Amino acid sequence: MSNRLRIVHIYQWYMDSMGYQENYLPRYQASLGNDVTIITSTRSPQYPNTPLQCMRSGKHEDHGVTIIRLRTVSIVAPSGNTLVFMSGLYSALNRARPEVVFHHNTSEDSLRAAGAYKIRHPSTLLALDSHLNFANSGKSWVSARLWHGLFWRWQLQRVLPLVDKVFAVTPACAQFEREVHGIPANLVEVLPLGCDDENQPPRDEAHAWLRHKANWPSDTRVVVIAGKLDRNKRAIETVSAFRMLDDEAARLAIVGSIGPDISQELVGAIGGDTRIGLFGWVSADELAWWLRGADIGVWPGTESSVWVQAVGSGLPVILHHVPGREDLTAGGNGILLESAEPAEIYECLKKALDDAFLPNLVKSASEVAPRFSYAAIARQSLTFASAPEKMIAGEETR
Repeated sequence: MSNRLRIVHIYQWYMDSMGYQENYLPRYQASLGNDVTIITSTRSPQYPNTPLQCMRSGKHEDHGVTIIRLRTVSIVAPSGNTLVFMSGLYSALNRARPEVVFHHNTSEDSLRAAGAYKIRHPSTLLALDSHLNFANSGKSWVSARLWHGLFWRWQLQRVLPLVDKVFAVTPACAQFEREVHGIPANLVEVLPLGCDDENQPPRDEAHAWLRHKANWPSDTRVVVIAGKLDRNKRAIETVSAFRMLDDEAARLAIVGSIGPDISQELVGAIGGDTRIGLFGWVSADELAWWLRGADIGVWPGTESSVWVQAVGSGLPVILHHVPGREDLTAGGNGILLESAEPAEIYECLKKALDDAFLPNLVKSASEVAPRFSYAAIARQSLTFASAPEKMIAGEETR
């Protein structure tokens, strides 16, 4: 196997120019000198209260990565999830001739094509990637025991003898794959989500940019909450907690899309407080400026990909305590919320913004950030490709 690898990622969903793992992992693998291709559907990710969007099939380049969109059929499964079926996936793999295949998700029909390619090309390495956990895929008995515990477990076990590595993005995802899908522990490795660290603006420059953008004084201390903010993200509780602060030097920046389920209520909660700004949806590139320019980020609701971006950018954080995600604050760079009620958020904000405490958070945050570098994560993702010949031949002891 050469030093310059031909790598193919299989995604069910993909959106250009976003700030997700789907964008950054292939991009950073390409920056290491590899030939990287993404094969995906013509569907964009489907979020709550948003319609399923369709794009044209075809081929284009994005940040040094070849993107191939295949003709797609989508159906709604009994679980309520939308399943996509890509036409010609095996043929697309055959044309790309990958040495390494990353199949993203352990519960998709496209696993069959990835397995079939591995059977016919046994020297190819096959890695799976999992974002599944008990919070997003095992919330009910039907989901955990029937949909994943029986149907997808059966499908996955048929392919598993061909798999060289299963990457889980969190320890909780690794637990889900072991306990629900029955993947052996020695096959699973945690490969965390990361941050586009090589393109981050200088902190001092971002500090000045943010305050100029918001028309706030240069000496204000800025709290930021960002992302797709629906009721579960608890932006309203964050606003209520912030307004309890008797601190004229503090500001709250609300950055991202506001869900229709909270839009009117959020405006009411702000109540004309001029210390709070609504800045709407921003691109991934601009979000980096907000995260680098703020003093602390607060996310008291359900887990978001922005959490990792914030930690990877060196921003101190206040996060809702999600079991299995303690790694995000294990370096003393943040505070965990248990109840996530306004009173608790207020106490944590008051503590974090204290002149004696904040410098310690900032120092720890800068030390933790490199752990979530996509440059380092991309290198880790390919370590198994340089393993001994017995692994490359698919003979690793399970």
